[in-house]
Amino acid sequence: MGKSRQARRWCREFIVIVCTTLLVAGCGGGSSSAGSGGGNPPSTFGLGGTISGLSTAGLVLANGNDTLSVPSGARSFTFSALLASGASYDVTVQAQPEGEICAVSQGKGTMPAAAVTSVAVSCSTTLYSIGGTISGLGADTGLVLLDNGGDATTVVANSTRFTMITSLAYGSTYHITVGTQPYGITLACAVSSGDGTVDGNITSVAVSCGSVTPTQKALVTYFNSPSGVAMDSAGDVFVADDGNSRIEEIPYSKGSYGAPLELGSGFNHPVGVALDANGDLFVADTGNGAVKEIPLVNGGYGGPVTLASGFASFQGPVAIAVDARGDVFVTDAGSDAVEELAYSNGGYGSALSLASGFDGPSGVALDANGDVFVSDSGNGEVEEIPYSSGTYGPPVVVASGFNQPQGVTLDANGDLFVSDTNNSTVEELPYSSGGYGAPVEVGSGFFSPTGLAMDASGDLLVADSVHGAVKKVPFGGAGYGTPVAIGPDLDPADVALDGNGDLFIADYSNSAIKEFPYSGGSYGAPLTIASGSASGIDWPSGVAVDGTGNVFVANYADSTVEEIPYTNGSYGAARVLSSDFSTPGAAAADARGDVFVADSGDNAVREIPLSGASYGAPINLGFGFSNPAAVAVDASGDVFVADYGNKEVEEIPDSAGSYGAPVVLASGLFAPYGIAVDATGNVFVADIDVVEEIPFTNGRYGVPITVGSGFNNPSKVAVDGSGRLYVMDFGQIWLLAP
Repeated sequence: MGKSRQARRWCREFIVIVCTTLLVAGCGGGSSSAGSGGGNPPSTFGLGGTISGLSTAGLVLANGNDTLSVPSGARSFTFSALLASGASYDVTVQAQPEGEICAVSQGKGTMPAAAVTSVAVSCSTTLYSIGGTISGLGADTGLVLLDNGGDATTVVANSTRFTMITSLAYGSTYHITVGTQPYGITLACAVSSGDGTVDGNITSVAVSCGSVTPTQKALVTYFNSPSGVAMDSAGDVFVADDGNSRIEEIPYSKGSYGAPLELGSGFNHPVGVALDANGDLFVADTGNGAVKEIPLVNGGYGGPVTLASGFASFQGPVAIAVDARGDVFVTDAGSDAVEELAYSNGGYGSALSLASGFDGPSGVALDANGDVFVSDSGNGEVEEIPYSSGTYGPPVVVASGFNQPQGVTLDANGDLFVSDTNNSTVEELPYSSGGYGAPVEVGSGFFSPTGLAMDASGDLLVADSVHGAVKKVPFGGAGYGTPVAIGPDLDPADVALDGNGDLFIADYSNSAIKEFPYSGGSYGAPLTIASGSASGIDWPSGVAVDGTGNVFVANYADSTVEEIPYTNGSYGAARVLSSDFSTPGAAAADARGDVFVADSGDNAVREIPLSGASYGAPINLGFGFSNPAAVAVDASGDVFVADYGNKEVEEIPDSAGSYGAPVVLASGLFAPYGIAVDATGNVFVADIDVVEEIPFTNGRYGVPITVGSGFNNPSKVAVDGSGRLYVMDFGQIWLLAP
C-alpha cells in the first residue's frame, strides 16, 4: 500500500514537469536568432573568414566603417557588426601588421541569407634589404661582404653603395663583415654600424677602404685551362684554350670585349699563341708536336698551316713568340730547348736550337733589342738569351726563386713580368740601369696563372688557368653618366616607356599606375591613371605599354594581369586578361600586342597572345627558369629574361611567332632583377647595386659591362629610343644618359 502511494506521487510530479515545459515552449520562450526553433528566421548575419601566415600584431581589417583589430597568430576573424541579407560588403586591410604584408581575397560580395565565412586573408613576412655605403674602394674588384657569416655578396668596382644579396625578415638580426678583401688594395676594408635588428630597409652600414692599386677584371670566364694569350694592335685578344683544344679570339670594340670566336680547328691542347707585325697568328700546338700559323687575309683568319712538326723539330712545343723580322721562337718542353724558325723570302726554315739545358721551359718573350727571355719552369728561373749582331749568346739567369713559372712578357720600358704559377701570383721585375730589380707582385686573386701578354698601353693580360678566365690588369672602360633623379619619392616596382617617351610606374604600395608625361626634354608631374583595388590595381608589381598606348599591369596581390585600354587620348577602366598566375612580377608587350609575364611563383615565363581584339589563355615559353623576375622583348620579337634564381640572363628566340629553347647570354650574375633591350639589341640588366649592359655587335652578345653604379638596390630598368636608361631604385627613379 505504501509503495502504491509513492508511485502515484512520482507520477503526479512527472506530469507537472512535462506540462510546465510544454507550456513554456508554447508561449514562445525563444528569440528570432538562428536555431530558436519555431520562431521567426534571423534577419542579420556574421561576416568573417580565415587568416593564414599572421605572426605579428597590428593587423586591422575593415568593412566600411566597421574595423577589427586582429591579434598575432589568429587563424580566423569575424566582424562584430551583423549584416542584413542583401547588404554589400568589402573587406580590406586598413593597417598592415608589423613586418608583414596581408592581402584579402574573396573580400567583396553581397550577403546571402546566411553567415559569410569565405573571406580569406593571406599574410607573408616582409623582407627588408641590408646595405649601406662604401668609401675608398675605387677601381678594385674582389671585395666580398658577409652577413652573419654567410650570404657572400661581391661588391663591384667603384661602388659607393651596396646591398646584400639576401633580404631579411622584420625582427631578424644582421652582422656585416668583410669576407674577402679587394684585389690589390693596400689597406683592408673595415665595417662600422654593421650590427643591428631589422626594422625596415637597412642603409646605415658603412664600409671604409684604404687606397687602391690596379687590379684585374675578367674579360671572359669561358675557357677550360687557358694557357697562352696575345693581343693585336686593335686590342683583340687571342687565347690558347688548352682544355678545349681551341684557339679563340675575343674581339675588342668601343671599350668592351665581345664573345669568343673560334679560329681554325684540329688543334690538340695548344698552349702558346703569338702574333707578328702583319697580324698573322702563330700557335704552339703542343699535343700535335707542331707549330702552326693562322694567316690573316683581308681582315679574316684562314685555316691553320703547319710550319714545323715531328720529333725532329719539336717534342713538346709550349710557348711561342715572334720578333720584328718575323722569326718564330718556341720553347720545346719535350727537348728542354728553345728553338727558332727563321723567316726568309716568305717562308720558314728548319727549327734551329738557340739554347738547351732547361728543365721544362714554358714561356718565351722578346724585348726591343731581340733578346729572348725564357721561363725555366723546372728550375724556378727566368733566363735571358742575349742577342747581339745576329748571334745569340748563352742563357743568363735574371731572376730565380719562382715556383714553376710559366708565362713571361715585357713592357715598353723593358720591365719583365712572370706568372709564378704554383704560387698563383704574377710578379714584375722592374728594369733599371741594365739590370732587374726584386720581384713585385702585380694584382692578386689568380689561381695558377699561365700565359702573359702586354698591350700597347701597358695593360697586362693574364691567362688565369684554374679560374678558366682571361684577365686584364688594370681594366678601364667607357660608360653612362651620373644618374639623375626623376619625380618625387615613390614605391616603384616596375617602369615602362611608350613611344612618346612618357614614363609609366607601377607604384606598388600605393596600388597605383602613374604616368610621367615627357615633353621638351623633361618630365611633368605624375598623373594617376588607375589606383586602388576597386579600379583593378592591387599591389602592382609589373607594368608594360604596347605600341598603341594600352597599359598592362601585373598585380601581385590578386595574381592577375590586367589591361588599361587607351583610346582617343584617354585611359579606360582596367579589365582582367588572365588570373592564371601564381606571382606575376613583371610584364612586357611586343609589336603584335602579345603580352609576356615573368611568373616568379611558378618559375615560368608566359605569353598572353592577342588574336583580333581579344587575348587568349597564357602559354608557357621556355623552361628551366628559377624565380624569373623580369622580361623584355626586342624589335624582332625575341624575349629576354632576368632569371633571378639562376643568376642568368636568357634569350627565348622568336621565329615567325614560334619560340625556341632559352639561350644563356650571361651567367654568374649576382641578382638580376630587371631587364630591358634598346633599339640596337643591347641588353641592360639591373643587378644588385649596378646596371650592366650586354652589348650586341655583329649578331653576337658580348660580356656584361657596368654602365651605372652606386644604386641602393635597382630592381627594374627601361630604355627609350634615344638610349637613355631609367632605373628604379628604392623610392626613386634614376635617369642615365649615354
